[in-house]
Amino acid sequence: NSLFYTTNVRINSQYYFLNENTFFCNGTSANLYKTTDGGMTFTTQDNILNTAQIHPVEIINFNNEKDGFCFVNYNNIGFMKTTDGGVTFDYHERPSASDKLLMKINDNKFIFIHYNEVYQGFSRISSTSDFFGSYTEHYLDTSWIKDFELINDNEIVFGTQRQIDDNKIFYDCFLGFYNLKNDTFPNYKNIPNIKRLHYIHKFDTGEFLLYGVNFEKVDNSYKNYRASIFKSTDNGDSWYEVYGANKNGFWNQDFFNDDDGNICFIDASNIRYS
Repeated sequence: NSLFYTTNVRINSQYYFLNENTFFCNGTSANLYKTTDGGMTFTTQDNILNTAQIHPVEIINFNNEKDGFCFVNYNNIGFMKTTDGGVTFDYHERPSASDKLLMKINDNKFIFIHYNEVYQGFSRISSTSDFFGSYTEHYLDTSWIKDFELINDNEIVFGTQRQIDDNKIFYDCFLGFYNLKNDTFPNYKNIPNIKRLHYIHKFDTGEFLLYGVNFEKVDNSYKNYRASIFKSTDNGDSWYEVYGANKNGFWNQDFFNDDDGNICFIDASNIRYS
């Protein structure tokens, strides 16, 4: 059951399970595949764009076997919506699909963050309440939001970084809190000891984990990399390192947790469990 998406979840996968037998996944070029027998056989859905010069489908989500959407990042055509189970798609240029962060509240409401339509290094916080029939642009943040999680249906907490050097190497990193309903200016809290931020993880108790990288500039080169997991127990006011390694980074990383507070952190070659 851990594979099945419910509500209040991050959507960043290239597959989507409706139930144990029916799911969709991406394939070569921009093909979308469907199985109704648990993966024994697959049928090819609409070849979303008829070209090999395209990135694979990035995000797939369905409410049922008919109504769904996916994103493809190619030539400003990003958002694809279907009402016939992916046999055909309605193409939309906006919202675009580049580096998108997306959270599902319910079958119709989503909160998402996008970058293509704004200045370089900025981020736009938007939402839809009608399954992307329309969407509302809420706040343009002058930093690069790297990850976010839900506090409730209208409030989010995000990890972001703002460039502080011309080489796009060093960043100031922050934890931000934003209320979509009030559209007020976000409350930011500085995150010390890291130059790049990648992921955050929120507990229900006001505790946070984050993954980031710190390094130094020595003789016009960047050295002494340290990839770390930091924890805050006071809602982001202070942080301490709980795991670190002197390396450039943990690649393909993400946090997962269960209802009992157990944490699984995945990087390129290891599963680390707490």
